[in-house]
Amino acid sequence: MCGIAGILTLNNTSIINLQDHLELMNEKQKHRGSDGKGIFISPKSDVGFAHVRLAILDLEGGKQPMSDVFGNTIIFNGQIYNASILRKEIGSAYPFKTHNSDTEIILAGFKIWGEKILERLEGMFAFVVYEGKTGKSFFARDHMGIKPFYYTIQGNNLFFSSEAKTLLSFLPSKQIDEDALKDYIAFQYYTFDKTLFKGVKILEAGYCGFIKNGVLEIKQYCDISFNNKIQITEEGAILETERLIVNSVKKHLISDVPVSSYISGGIDSSLIASIVAKEQGITEGYCGFFPNFPDFSENNYAKEVALNCKIKLNLFLARLEIF
Repeated sequence: MCGIAGILTLNNTSIINLQDHLELMNEKQKHRGSDGKGIFISPKSDVGFAHVRLAILDLEGGKQPMSDVFGNTIIFNGQIYNASILRKEIGSAYPFKTHNSDTEIILAGFKIWGEKILERLEGMFAFVVYEGKTGKSFFARDHMGIKPFYYTIQGNNLFFSSEAKTLLSFLPSKQIDEDALKDYIAFQYYTFDKTLFKGVKILEAGYCGFIKNGVLEIKQYCDISFNNKIQITEEGAILETERLIVNSVKKHLISDVPVSSYISGGIDSSLIASIVAKEQGITEGYCGFFPNFPDFSENNYAKEVALNCKIKLNLFLARLEIF
């Protein structure tokens, strides 16, 4: 988990107090990454990026914001699982500076394929790319909306961040969006691009956008289709489901730092932990428990999973208060 934030002008003019605003954003989102932070300001002071990093890949070379020799700069939160495949495909067509940074893969892919890079990315992401030569800013959120991208337009500027609360300082007033609240009460989530805060929107899953010459455009680049029909037996469906789950978990294990697992004792975390233990020999897992409220604790189930998977389980005392 990293934190991205920034400001994009909508009228090609310098943004007042840009440095101060970006430092404030990084302070608000510092809990999202303790391994580094950075700020980028465009030559015209019309675009600014703020980033805090939780380092997973290319610990030294993957620092952000990241710029290339073509004058493009990216700010990125997420992970690209097919980064090594895309790096080989791009080859010498791009002057890579890092060893295996997936951040640079997006930067390189955008230089070569433009917006069509989204058709090739496999992973979870929220990013913004600034083209120094054209002044265009391009942003996107992954196909399933795993990584967040909040934004608000105030005056001639678009403020964006990984968390809505980072944007609250730039709102004229803090008000609840009652329509969004109704959605949450009914569905346990906010529909479309709504958030709990009036004036703050979220970029929907599978959407992207750009700002060029002061014009903002947001569009959908991906949608889920349920029209594909396949002929498969029950046994075939079981085997295919297993293959897809195992392959997905294996892709999530790409890391330059040790991998551990959260174990609750439930079906999903237990399944993932067992696959990780088999594929990578994971040695540690984590679980929180409530000693005063045994009905809320799952540590007994977690212990059973850890024992069967030969994982060292670390139990953490959780505090639960009921008013």
